[in-house]
Amino acid sequence: MKVVYHPESVQELEQAALWIENQRSGWGFRFTNAVIASVDRLREYPEAGALLERHVRKTTVRSFPFQVVYVYREELSEVVILAIAHSRRRPGYWAGRLSNP
Repeated sequence: MKVVYHPESVQELEQAALWIENQRSGWGFRFTNAVIASVDRLREYPEAGALLERHVRKTTVRSFPFQVVYVYREELSEVVILAIAHSRRRPGYWAGRLSNP
């Protein structure tokens, strides 16, 4: 299964990891690994995430209040990561990325 990251999702991952690391040493690395584990689960089970909208799904990042928001394109056998989003902030802000995943 191919995984494609929207450029803004990469920035979100980097910014969140840096912020978390600044709060507690070593936790930025833990956060990054937790996101990678979530994405790895999507490779195996792309339809396991909760449906948010028509084709948009989300899965949680274990031990952190974040979600991986993604689109599964079955016909292309790929998962497009739209956002690494905080669970309690600005719901749906990533919706504009659907036109340019």
